[in-house]
Formats: sequence, structure tokens, C-alpha cells
Amino acid sequence: MTTIPTTTTNNQNPTDVFNNFLQQIKSAQSSILCGPDCQHTQKEALLKKAYSKAQTNFQIAPTEIKTTFKNYYTFKNGPNAYDNYIEQQYQENAQKMIAKFQDRIHTIIDKIKNDLETYITISVYYSNVNPVFKTYKQHNWLLEKNIKTTNANTITNKRLTFYESEGIDNLTNLSNMLFALYCIVCFSYIVFIAISNKITVINKIVSVLFFAIYPYIIIPLIHYVIDCYYSIYGYLPINTYLQ
Repeated sequence: MTTIPTTTTNNQNPTDVFNNFLQQIKSAQSSILCGPDCQHTQKEALLKKAYSKAQTNFQIAPTEIKTTFKNYYTFKNGPNAYDNYIEQQYQENAQKMIAKFQDRIHTIIDKIKNDLETYITISVYYSNVNPVFKTYKQHNWLLEKNIKTTNANTITNKRLTFYESEGIDNLTNLSNMLFALYCIVCFSYIVFIAISNKITVINKIVSVLFFAIYPYIIIPLIHYVIDCYYSIYGYLPINTYLQ
């Protein structure tokens, strides 16, 4: 049982002595009313409270958290419980790291296999494409040569086209002049027959219609005659000495 001292020193304040006396009475009462199991529970609660407080201050006191948790866990589960807990945590972390490294290794192996298959595919493709490339290269060389020849021929053809266009323009101008002359002659003839009393009205109408449709008949007729001439000329024997 806890003894309560009743004597005080001369240096103590009476108020402090009285407060200490009350605190000692409360401690004595707690010791009498709380047995070993109760004290065990109270101490466990105090240690858990200290651990919770240390968790709150994790950023500024990580060591305190570890120490308070160790004290709490050891007191609650036995002397070797904390060491067994730490060992279990290390084993779990090691298993996670092993699984992580295995996944990474499998990923790397799969990537190497894919790269190897890609390399084999590219190698086979290159073996098949290389002869085709050489063939196309030869064809391109011949095509480039033909293009140069074609460009030279194009320049010559442009010159010929220029001269032909110039000849066509001259013929067109001549044709327009002849058509204008024809119109003048027709107009003069129409005026002549209009004022003439010797020509009947029917002859006048027929004459006017003839001169009106004559240009549209004679030109296709001339083209047809020329085409017939060249068609017949194509069946005739060719004198190679004149070519």
C-alpha cells in the first residue's frame, strides 16, 4: 500500500503542499481501485495514445513514431512480436520487389522477342526487296533516258507546232478574207437580181437560197472528197525510193 507523507519542508508553499497531497491521495486511490489487469489496460491505452500522437507528427518526428509503435506493439503482443512484425514486413516488401522485377524482366524479354521477330521480318523483306529495287533502278535509268529523248522531241514538236499554228492562222485569215469577198459578191448579186425585171420571183428566191447555203455545203463536200482521196491513196503500192 502506498504511504502518504505528512511532513513538509520549510521551503515549500502551503498551496503546493496541499496540491501534492491531493495528487498522492488520487494516486493511492487509483492503485487501490485498479488491479494488475486494469493497470495493464491503462498502460496499453497510454502507449496507443502516444503512438497516435506520433502518427499525427509523422512529418516532423518519424523516429518517434517508430519508437512509440515498437513500444506499443511489444507491450501488447510480447517481447519478440515487434521483431517478427518487422521481419514479416521485410518479407512482404521483398516479395513485392521480386514480383515487380519479375514483371519488368518479363516485359523486357517480351520486348526483345518482338524486336527479334521484327528484325527477322525486316531482314526477309530486305532480301526480297533488294532485287526489286535494283530492277526498278535500272528501269528508272532507262525511263530517265527516254524522258531526255522525249524532251528533245518535244522541243522539236513545239517548233513544228509553232510553224503549223502560224500556217493555220494564215489559212484562217485567208479563209476569212475569201468569205468576206464571197459575202460581198453575194450581196451584189442579190441587189442585182432584186432590181432586175428579167428574172422571175421564183428564180430570185432559188438564187438567194443557193448562195445562202452554198458555204455550208461546199466545205463538208471538199473534206469528204479529200478523205476519199487519202483512203484510196492508202491502198496503192508505196514506192520506197520516194519515201
